[in-house]
This record gives sequence, C-alpha cells and structure tokens, in this order.
Amino acid sequence: MASGTGHNIRWLSAVSVWLFLAMIGVLVSAKVSLLWLLRLFKYEQIHPATWYLIVCIILVLPHLCNLFYIMWNTPFISSARKEELPRAPRLFMGLIGSIMEGMSIAIFAGEICLVLPEPIFLCLPAAAYTIPLIISTCKNLRATSKLKVKPAKTSCATIKQCLGIFFCSFNMWAPSAIAVIIYIWSPFNMSLQQCISLPIVLMVLSTVWTPKIQKLTVCSSRHSKRNLVASLSYTVIKICTIPATLVGLMAWRIKDFRENMGDYLITGLSGSGDYRIWLPVVITFMCGIVALLLTDAACKVSLTTPGVRLPALLTPIVTFFVTIILWGDVSTEAIWELSGRDFVTWSASALAICIWLVPFAIPGVDIIKAPTALLRPFAENFYHFSWSQMFLEQSLILNFNHKGIGSSSSGLDTEIQKSGSKKVFICTTMFRESKAEMSRYLLSLQKLLSSDKLIDIKVESHIFLDNAMDNDSLNTYACQLLTLLVDTFNVTLSSLVAYRTPYGCQILSHPNKNFPVYVHVKDGSKFKVKKRWSQVMYMNYILKYRCSFDVDTFEQQKNDEDKHLVDSNKNAAVRLIKKTSLSGQFFVQTEPNSPSKPEQIVVTTTEDTFDDTGSEGSSASGSDAYTVSRESNASCHTSEGTDSDDSDLFLFRTYPGRGKNTLSVPGTRGAKKQALVKNVLGADLNNIHDGMEKHNLVWTNRKTLYLPASDEIEQMNVENADTVFTLTSKPMDEPVYILATDADTEFSAKSVSTLVELCERDHSLGAACGRTIPIGRQRPMVWYQKFEYAKDFWLVKASQNIIGSVTCCPGCFSLYRARALADVLNTFQEPSNSAFDALVKDHGEDRWLCTLMMLRGWKLEYIDHCRNSTHCPETFMEFLGQRRRWVLSELSNMVLIFKNLRKLVRSNTAFSSVFILSLLQMFLWVLISPSTTLLVMFVACDAIFGLPLVWSIPISFIVFVAYCVLCCIGSPRIQKIATGAMLCLSVILMITVSVGFVYFMAMSIKEDVRDGYIEFRPYFLIPLLIGGVVYAALIHPGEWLNLIYGLMYAFLFPAMFIILPIYAVANIVDQSWGTRELPKKSEKPNKKNNNINSIEELVDDNGESDVTIIRPKNLQTMAETGSTELKEESIFWEKLQSTVLGTGVNQGKDKETLQRRLFVLRNRCVFAMVLLNTFWFSILTTIYVLIDTDVICYILAGIFSFSLLVQLVGMTSYRLDNALRRYVLRKLCSSQPTWIKARH
Repeated sequence: MASGTGHNIRWLSAVSVWLFLAMIGVLVSAKVSLLWLLRLFKYEQIHPATWYLIVCIILVLPHLCNLFYIMWNTPFISSARKEELPRAPRLFMGLIGSIMEGMSIAIFAGEICLVLPEPIFLCLPAAAYTIPLIISTCKNLRATSKLKVKPAKTSCATIKQCLGIFFCSFNMWAPSAIAVIIYIWSPFNMSLQQCISLPIVLMVLSTVWTPKIQKLTVCSSRHSKRNLVASLSYTVIKICTIPATLVGLMAWRIKDFRENMGDYLITGLSGSGDYRIWLPVVITFMCGIVALLLTDAACKVSLTTPGVRLPALLTPIVTFFVTIILWGDVSTEAIWELSGRDFVTWSASALAICIWLVPFAIPGVDIIKAPTALLRPFAENFYHFSWSQMFLEQSLILNFNHKGIGSSSSGLDTEIQKSGSKKVFICTTMFRESKAEMSRYLLSLQKLLSSDKLIDIKVESHIFLDNAMDNDSLNTYACQLLTLLVDTFNVTLSSLVAYRTPYGCQILSHPNKNFPVYVHVKDGSKFKVKKRWSQVMYMNYILKYRCSFDVDTFEQQKNDEDKHLVDSNKNAAVRLIKKTSLSGQFFVQTEPNSPSKPEQIVVTTTEDTFDDTGSEGSSASGSDAYTVSRESNASCHTSEGTDSDDSDLFLFRTYPGRGKNTLSVPGTRGAKKQALVKNVLGADLNNIHDGMEKHNLVWTNRKTLYLPASDEIEQMNVENADTVFTLTSKPMDEPVYILATDADTEFSAKSVSTLVELCERDHSLGAACGRTIPIGRQRPMVWYQKFEYAKDFWLVKASQNIIGSVTCCPGCFSLYRARALADVLNTFQEPSNSAFDALVKDHGEDRWLCTLMMLRGWKLEYIDHCRNSTHCPETFMEFLGQRRRWVLSELSNMVLIFKNLRKLVRSNTAFSSVFILSLLQMFLWVLISPSTTLLVMFVACDAIFGLPLVWSIPISFIVFVAYCVLCCIGSPRIQKIATGAMLCLSVILMITVSVGFVYFMAMSIKEDVRDGYIEFRPYFLIPLLIGGVVYAALIHPGEWLNLIYGLMYAFLFPAMFIILPIYAVANIVDQSWGTRELPKKSEKPNKKNNNINSIEELVDDNGESDVTIIRPKNLQTMAETGSTELKEESIFWEKLQSTVLGTGVNQGKDKETLQRRLFVLRNRCVFAMVLLNTFWFSILTTIYVLIDTDVICYILAGIFSFSLLVQLVGMTSYRLDNALRRYVLRKLCSSQPTWIKARH
C-alpha cells in the first residue's frame, strides 16, 4: 500500500471481487429466468394469456417498488411541503416520456422478444446506450476543440473522437439492419410491424433513459432538486400504460381475446399456478431488486468498474455458457436456437454482439463513471428506485448519476472540520445519586483523559448538582461528589478553584490541562430546581456565554447570511475581553464610514502592560486568548413575555484560560482528602453584590490594524502577540456540541467520537444518540428492561432512522448540536402555563426538546455501535413511577406532533408518510392496548381451555373499569396494592396461556401431520411475529443473550399494556419525578452536625466513612477576584437569575392553578380512555362472537404486524447501510471525498 494514499489494497480487492461475483451472479440468474420463460412460450407450454400476464407482472413490479419508495419518503399532506415542480415544458416532456417508455417496454417484451434469437435478445438491449453515448462523445469533441495543446496531441484526440462517432453511428443503424435481416432472410417469423417497431423502441428507450433527460424531468427548474410529486406522476403513468399497452396488443393479435375477454383472462390466470412459471418470475424480480441494491453499494464505495461495468460486459457471454450447460444445447444441432447452417441469423447475431461491445470500446467515454463522493445516499445517486427486467444492466447504469442529483442544492461538502476545531461540552445533571452512580460517571470522564480518540476534539465537563445547598452549606451529595472527584482524578486539593456565584457555588478542577471539570452547585433558594431548569441553565451558559450564539436573533441570522458584520448606519460597539494574564494588550474601537473608505474595525495594540483597572502593572507572561465582540442583540424572555433591554450581557467568548483563585492547601492522599475538602472551601457563601461596574479599557502607544468590516474574520495574528479574535455578530462557524448525560451513565471516548463524527457527516442532524444498555441487580424488572431496551433500539430507533427521525434522544447519553439548541432554547425555557404544558414540559423534558428540534427542521438519529450504560429501576413501583412520566410524555408529545403536523412536515424533510402512519399507530396502540390485551388473553383462554366468553369478557371489563376508578380516587398506598394485585394476576394468566398455547399448537400440528398436510391457522401468525423479533436479535451479533431476557418480557408485557396506560393517565395530577424523590436512609445527612465548625464524618451502618458535611467560609465571589472575565460571568448569572432561572421569575401559572387544571384534564382523559376502550372492546367482541373467530385473529395480527413489518424493513436497511458506512469510513475515507449531507 502506498504511503499517504490511505487505500487498503487488500480490502478494496476483496470487496471488488465479492461485488463482481455477486453482481454477475444476479444478472445471469435474471437473464436465465427470462430465457426460461421465453422457451416455455415458444415451445407452446404457456398459454398466450398467461404469457401476457407474466410480462405485465415482470414489467409493473419494479415500478410498484418505485411507487412504494416514493410513498415511503413523501408525506401526503395537502400543501404541507411546497416543493417546486419542474417547469411546464419539462413536466410535459416527462409525462410524454413516461407514456412512451411504458409502451416501448410493453411492445418489446410482449411482441418483439418472442421472435428474436436468443443471442440477439441478450445483446441487442445494449442499443439503449446509444443516445447517452452520442451526447458524451459530442461533449468530449467540443471540449477537445477548445484545448490549446500541441498538434500531435490534438490529432490523436481527434482520431479518438472520430472513432467514437463511428461507433455511435454504428449503434444507430445496426438495430435497423438486424430487424431487416431477420424479417427478410431469417427463418424466425418476424412481422413487418415488429421489424419497424424494433429500432424505434430501442431509440425511444435510449432517449427517455438519457441521464440528462431524466434530470430535466425529475428535478425542479431552479434548484435541480428532485421532486417526488413529479416522480410519483411518472410512475403512476407507467404502471397504467404497461397493462393498457399489453391489453391492446392482445386485442390486436388474438381473436379469442376480442370475442370473450373475461374467459380468456381467467384461462391465463389459471395457468400461472405452475411452479415452472411463477418460480422464474419470483427469481427475476428478486434478482432485479438485488441488482439495484448491489449497484447502489458499488457506487457508495466507488467501485463501479468491478461492481457494475465488468458484470454488465460479461453477462451475455456467461449466460451463453450457463444456458448451454443447463439445457444441453451441445448435444443438439442448434445452439441458442441457431442452426449451424443459418448464416443469415448468425450474421444478425454478429451485429448484435458488436452492439453489445461498442459501449465498452468507445475511447474516452465511460458508460458508468465513478461517483464524485463516497457514501452518497441512494436518492442522490439514482433517479428512480426501479429497473427494467428486459434491459436490466442498461436501466441500472442509465439510472445512475455520478455527480449526484441535486448536489448543488444540498451543499455537498467533502471535508470534515479540521482537527482541533470541534468542541464538546459534557453536561450532566445530578440530584440524589448514590456514591456508586457518581463514581461510574467520574470514571467515564477519567477514561476520556487517557484515550486518544478525542485528540482532535476539545472537551469540557460541567456537572450541575441540583438543590445541593442548604443554609450556605453543601449537602451530603455535594460533599460526596467532591470527595469522589478528588479521589477519581487524583488531583491535589490545592488545585481546586472555587467561587461564590449567584446560583450557589462553582468549583473548577483541571485533571488535565486540556480537560477542565466544572462543578456547579445549585442553591434551591436562588435558582429553580428540577432537571429541565438545570438543562436550561447549562444551555444558556454554553450557548450564550461560552459560545457565539445569539439565540434571539439566530433565525434571522440564518436567513440572512450575507448581512454585514457591522451595520452601515450605526457605529458598532466593539469590546476587548481579557482572557488570561496580559503579556501585551489589545484594544478595539470602530471608526464610522467615510466617503473615501468603507467602514473599518480598528484593532489597536499596546506595548506596555496594563492591569485590569487600566493602570500600569505587571502580569505573568503566557499565551493569551481574546474575543472581539459586537454588543449582542441577545435578550432574555421574562416572565411577562417581554424582552429585557440589557443586551450587553451575553458577550460570547471562546474557551477561557480561567484566572485561578487558588487556595493554597497542601495536598494529601487517601482518606485525608475527605477531611481537607472543608479546608479548601472554608468560607461562608454570602450574597453577591448587585451593583458591579464594567471595566473601561484605555489604550496608548497604539499600532493600528484595519480590518474590513464586511469580512467574516475568525482569527488573525497581530505583531508581538499570539492572539485570537472572533467576531461574533453571527454564530461561530466551528462545530460546538453539548453531550447531555445522566449522573449514573457510563460511556467511553469511542462513543463520544462516534457521535461527533456522525453529526459532522450530516449537518441536518440536531441530535444523535447511541445504544443504551440498562444495568442493575439481577431482578425480574431489570431483565424485563434489558429486553425492552434492546427491542426498542433494534426495531424502533433503527427503523426511525430510515423512515423519518428518531422521536426521542434519551437524556442519559445524547449529543446535541449547539446550533439546533439555539433554535429552540427560548421555547424550551418557557414556564408551564397550562395543564397540557405541564405534561409536555415537566414529564419528559428530553422528548419535548427533541420534538421542538423536529419542529424546527432538525433530524435526530440513532447509531447502534455507540454504547453506553445506565442504571434502571429495580423494583416494580419505581419502574411504574418512571414509566408514568414516560407514557404521559410520549402521549402528550404525540399530540403536539399531530397538532403541528402540517408545520412539522413543511419544515422537516425527514418526515415521510410511513413515518407519520407509524407514529399514529403507536399513539393509538397506547390508548387501546388495555382492551386489546384483555380480549386477546380471554380469547386465548376460550380457544385453549374452553373458558366461556360470556363470563370472562364481562368480568375482565369490570376489572378494567374498577382499576381505572381506583387509580383516580384511591390513595397512593391503595393504588400500590391494587397495581401489585393486577400484576400478579396478569403474570399468572400469561404463564398459563403461554403453556396452553404451546401445547395446543403442538397438538394441532401433530394432527395435521397425521392427516398428511399442515393447514395454515390464524394463530400461526404469533410465531411469525416472534420470529421477527428473533431475526432482529440475530442481525445484532453480541446481543443474542437478550433473547433469554425476552422470556421475562413475554410474561410481563400484558400486565404492562394493561396497567401502565391506565395508571399513567389516572395519575396525571402527580407531578413528582417518580425516582430519587427521597434519599435512601444511609444517604440522609446528619442534621445535628449541620452547624459544626470541625471536621465531621458520616458513618453508615457498616462503619465505613461515607461523606463529609462542609460549611464553606470566606470564598471570594467572581466579582471580587478582579478578573474581567469572571466579572462578566457573574453578570451573566445575575442576568439569568433575574430573567429566567430565579425562583421568583419566569414562573408561569401557580402550582395550585396547575393542579386544579390537571385534575380536570385527568378526568377528561380517563373518561375518554374508558370510552375508547369500551368501544373498541365491543367491536372486537362482536366480530369474534357473531362473525368469525379467524377474523379477529387477522385483525389483531394486522395491528401488530404493520408496525413490525415497517420496523423490520427499516432495521434491515439501516443495518446494511451502517455496516457499509463503517467499513468505507475506516478504509477509504482518508483517500477520497466523502458525502456530507448539508441541512436544507
């Protein structure tokens, strides 16, 4: 392997060989199947009506696949997504071309191929390349004439072009010559009409399949973007034209058809049951779709020559030898239907062979070129998801566009962001995590330090500890975290930096010079508590303070990319922010426009060193980083809905080199670190002064450098200093991400880098998540969740990648693009003003955040080889409390999606009709799952044990209604008892039904075997549904063990489908979190030690030291440090406190009003749920009792199978595409341009 190229020769060779063998095998199999059918008809073993029926099926099926593909990717909502149609002439051209294509293929398959010798039938379709070859040759000739090269080279080029013209002209007249020869001299009975039609059909197909023509008719006029509505119209026309043409041919040729059309068609249909007929039809169709997928794979890895071109060249000759062997032509006098003395037909066959070879022999012209970028998606590579069975190779090659369809509009980018420019802020919210859970997270951070996976990514960690202060004292959990922090990172206590802040306390540790860890300890009396407000806190901090995102004007800036950095009508206020100690200071001012020169930003330097007050002083030397910022237009949303005018707060900056407020305490190791934490934070947390004057900078001895204001300047070097200037009138260009994790999540550097790389290669992604693995003690509820998580990630999230967008990126481990968060932050931080707001915003903040992103046009994606693990509930009641929030969040966000469906589909290109239907099915299933599950259980009891429905159905329905009422009026204790009883009854009933069903099915199969045949019964669909889940596990190697946990899932899932929806809806009023509401007994702080001044340790029941209660004293506030940057940060937090996160602002409706409205909403929802389940239960019972027992089985199977089928197809597609993508990125990424999807 040559150094520097990055090619893996062995990998390329292996893939090339496998692609070549697979493609030629598929193409030859398709050709042999067609010849099989042709011989059956020619030897009068197929009725003419059966033949035309077969031809119709073979020709229409590919277009039906294309129709399904379009419907899969198109949301059919009136005026939802307004895509520009091609202009009227282009649209008319496409409609006419579709009609002509359908008629031409039908005529060729129904009439012409029947009278063609087999060699000609195999080679003649290559004439479809003629028009595209002529266009390519003329283009090369025109390009050659413009070149200014030596005469000798010009002569050689001219000769090559002349040869190309000769070959193209040969392919123009050769089909006509073949038709004339066969018609006049050959023993094959070709009619005059067939002789005339043959060259016309080939030229029509060559014209309509020309890539240039296809692009004109498929893509919009302005942006060259594919229009699926136009493609849908063309496909429907072809589907209608082909059968109509075949019916016309039958009426023209067959007298019996004209006299009695119905009987003739019935005769043809009855003859299609022979396996010799339907088997080659199935093989032909399967080979066609596999050939299309292999062509796509070859194009994605840029191996079109071994994967497509060579197989297309060799297919006729390989088919020749295969048919000789299969049909024993060697032992007969005729080979391929040709007699050795039939020189006329052999001559026509020789012309056809030349037609086959010419497209591969024209110098300087490739019938299929290598793509310009690796991994370009199918929609960008191919015009249609279809093919032609009679012209298989030709339709595949001419359907491909090596430059990409609509690439100019989608913003093809083939370079990933340069090393070192990506930034990831790891933000974690904590509340009452145990010591083991905190340790898992800190150990994950420690692994990041020692890994080389993130060498090109700047990483910071921010831990937001919620409600962790009481009377200016750090509580047990804060002390526990600090103790673990010191132990895990093996840092000296003197290196910790602490400040008093408006929200409580900020502690900074530097385990690595490039990896700071911030601990933000929140005081519940100053800042709002709960997870959503902690998320709002770190989003504002990262986006508005640490990065250059002006959230309020972000959308305006996106739509006006050409806006000048400095307003021409105003003097831009530019400020200099000091980042660390000064070794040479720079100051910035602006000068107004003058008639003689454009407006300039003036950057001035000083050779003397100044302190923070503007007077002369000294400072340590070092590398300083600065940010030059315009006064931002950002503002905060107040509780009254108005915008604050303190727009100078959010002056954004790059990564700061923090000035250290170092506490000089000798470092020790071991258990003494716990005691010394108190010494490190030995100060009272007093209130921060409200008034804080801004630092006014002056400049002297200036050296002036003029920067044009209209330039988008990111970095510059100034003489005698190493400085970085960032103009932040528009968001930063370098990618910034926020990795949101839970406090008990364990992850690796590889998982982080995988998510970042995924987002870098698809700029339309607003968030991405990985495969979360639940862990816990070996208990039934943990086993249940292990399989449930696996099944949902295998099927639901993987399929959502293909059919639309992942609807929820779990908060335990998800990567968010900062630009996407900036789009939705103002909405996300709004308070709850209604009962529905409380459901959407406070029950599932992660799902609501994802819904907001989708509404703003961002796609969310899942990647299965990015692994992380988190603790899951271990008891049923803890699980029930968690799932109560999840179910309500899912339902409320579904309502929000359907309420804004038109807007969502208009703004988000990821939404498809199949995706919308799957969401609707999931939503309805949650609502009707109690009645459906109950009916299934008791129908099974009736079929297996003979339990009369007249007793079981009324009793089960009464139990259902009683449980609903009990959950509404009962106390938590009564609900707990009733729910436990329901769980036990459901599990016992499910185990009984499962054992009985297995025995019942085994006995039925045994009886059928005794009778000599196995009759299909409706309940056989149940093993098929289970088989789908088993298949999902099998294509996920390494996760097969989860199938064992599936047994526990099978026993518990009826209880979950019956209990969970009822319990969740009936407890809408409950606004508790459901988990970690109360600390464990061993974790409660010892209240009597809260005010002591000496070191005190809590001792658990085992006598082991746990945590130390600390009462900080004499810590400096950020404003008292003298650092300009810390002063600005303090102002930022004060502003955030006064507008968004303070306990007295941005409140929304009061708690009592929300509780009252939630109570009303609960009653309505429970009534609606009972009414809906009663109605559905009555319908299913009526069908089962009065109509047919089998019908109910098919209805229920259809409910489950629709979503399962969509998920299996989507999951398989995702797994194949993801495997190919991983290998290509690993082997070829460094050597060739790679497709990067831009956001529309």
